[in-house]
Amino acid sequence: MGGQARLTFEKGETARFAISSDVADEIHVHGYDVYKDVPAGGTARFAFAGGRAAGGQAPRTPRTASGL
Repeated sequence: MGGQARLTFEKGETARFAISSDVADEIHVHGYDVYKDVPAGGTARFAFAGGRAAGGQAPRTPRTASGL
């Protein structure tokens, strides 16, 4: 999927997703203190407690985003 994707998680649920990129970059999930580097042509995998009522955003226009 191109562009940005909105993922929804229930409060207290473990958020799990992956972001692939054609360029090296850092992904930061807004609203959570979660950062990951993604290499060019690689995938960054995320798994963290979604203990907040409000969701976060990952600023980077990913080429693909998929569940684990």
